[in-house]
Amino acid sequence: MPAIVPADEIEQFQKYADENGRIQLSAGFFQKMFSRGGNETGYQILQIYQLKSNNQENFCGRARCSDGMFFTSCVYFDASLKEQLENDHMFDSTCSPLIAAKSYHFSKDTSLGGGLKTPIVITEYELIVKDSPRNESATNLPATVEAVKGYTGYHGNPAYVSLKLPNADQNDSFEESEPPRKPTAAPQIRHPPARQDSGGSATVTPIAAITPYINKWRILGKVTNKQDMRTITSAARGQMKVLNFDLTDDRGTTIRCASFSEVAEKVNQNIQLRNSYYLTNCTVRPANKQFNATGHDYELTIRNADDLVLCLDHEIPEPKLTLRPVLLDKLAQHTNQLVDVLALIDAVAPLNEFTAKSGNEVVKRDVSLIDDTGTMVTLTLWGDQAREFETNPGQVIGIHGARVKEFNGALSISAGQTMQWNPEMSRVHTLLDWWANARNYCQPTSISAGVSRGPRLERDLTLLGTATALNYGKDSEKGQYFSVVGFFRDIKQDNALYQACPNEGCQKKVIAEHNQYRCEKCNKVMDTFKWNMIVHAEIYDSTNLVWVSMFSKTGEQILGTTAQELGDLRENNQAEYEAVFQRILHVPYQFRLRAKAEFYNEEERMKYSVVSAEPVDWDTLKGCWERTLKQLKTVADAKEEMME
Repeated sequence: MPAIVPADEIEQFQKYADENGRIQLSAGFFQKMFSRGGNETGYQILQIYQLKSNNQENFCGRARCSDGMFFTSCVYFDASLKEQLENDHMFDSTCSPLIAAKSYHFSKDTSLGGGLKTPIVITEYELIVKDSPRNESATNLPATVEAVKGYTGYHGNPAYVSLKLPNADQNDSFEESEPPRKPTAAPQIRHPPARQDSGGSATVTPIAAITPYINKWRILGKVTNKQDMRTITSAARGQMKVLNFDLTDDRGTTIRCASFSEVAEKVNQNIQLRNSYYLTNCTVRPANKQFNATGHDYELTIRNADDLVLCLDHEIPEPKLTLRPVLLDKLAQHTNQLVDVLALIDAVAPLNEFTAKSGNEVVKRDVSLIDDTGTMVTLTLWGDQAREFETNPGQVIGIHGARVKEFNGALSISAGQTMQWNPEMSRVHTLLDWWANARNYCQPTSISAGVSRGPRLERDLTLLGTATALNYGKDSEKGQYFSVVGFFRDIKQDNALYQACPNEGCQKKVIAEHNQYRCEKCNKVMDTFKWNMIVHAEIYDSTNLVWVSMFSKTGEQILGTTAQELGDLRENNQAEYEAVFQRILHVPYQFRLRAKAEFYNEEERMKYSVVSAEPVDWDTLKGCWERTLKQLKTVADAKEEMME
């Protein structure tokens, strides 16, 4: 039952209360302070749970406060407020005062609060009521300042303290007197009937609140994206199954969930897209933003499949697709990254079914996308997505979490984590107008048909020393492409060729047996073989040198001869064979390289492959250098101005 406001506090109470006799706490104030670096203004309604006298020189009290969403025990009152605090009886441990903090800031004294950083110091406040019913809605949220920092982007529902005026005819029920929620406010999770789950808690934690700082939590979310289960090879565990899916709660916040091995197989059997589930007892780890486009700072690893329970008592509305689209002409700046795309369907290729090198049957479809920059890119679809994708040109598609891929200078994008037709965005109408009025007059530029050396050089031209120091490609599953200008320093000529299977499409090394050649891959014995090339060479520039590999197609392009011709030279003219390699030493080349981390004898090492090596385009290179120097000068001038 709501407490009665004392007569001498009615005026202050009515100043801040609504017509239902409730005072709304400043829910999320602590989180905003830390996520925005203290740049909060205006009065904040806080509830004091405990205030202890503090004898430090600059402070007279330390409080444990609630803003209705978070607790923190690192709020201090400035020494100038000591008399006011005593007159307001704020040090009475039996009371829970409500105050309006009017002036506050972060303290520079990081030793306060037992080592907790950035304490909040209140320098001006106004007492609303000396005692009030405690709002316990924040009890399942963090109790330390450091934990609050992890709640960036979290938005909660309004939190109220209910009081009653003397002789006022008010409802005694807090929930009955709760006013309607604003349409823009996030809907409140309706808690399921109280029961003990595997986490020992019957409450639901918002997904936005998940951080490693919380020990016990339970989330409720709808499966908004489920990837196919796949098999990966780990250096520590060997082959294992992996299943990834996304859960989205009714506040619209999404988190990535992963499971492995037997747990992945069991979860894959039990989980379905668009169903809602309770989840608890997971490992919380930082999200890998290179592969995770949910926007959450963390992701979950399921340890026990039984911790994922189907929800039958709450319906989560279908979340709206939120996009931050990248224009198609800017995709080259996001190679090997996850981006959002909003574009028009320009053409849909027929379904392509073929057998991959692995022997698996593969289904693929290419879709051409275009936007009002006049840029065209290929969207590649696989499996069921490829089969089910049927639409007419001129439709707008929104893609969340599409990966930008590059192969030999040509860019393409993957299907992404979520796709939706004509999402509710104003830019959709802009694209439709452009399609109706300007598409027929546009000569599009395709970034999926390969790009010229100039733009590619300007995008990722670097030095070998930079590439090795920054471990290019170390954390990339597909490797990282980059360009350098350098020279061949040495080439291993003795093992540049090997005897390969002559069958079409097979590159396997054959085993010589009694003037015949056996291919283990094709399981055949043949009378002949073909020469294949795999050249190991050392390249260098002014900053470093690395060993690289070149396979047949690239090696033949650089050496100016075929593997078969080179094999004939090695058998018949050793001097000319060696001269082929000598001719390319210490000659400047424009290298296109791929760096990728690989394991050999359980040891990780970087492997560099030559994608192409062309004569240096000095005019293009000069332009790149001039623009780079100009940018560096601009940065240096700006720093100099700041120092002055």
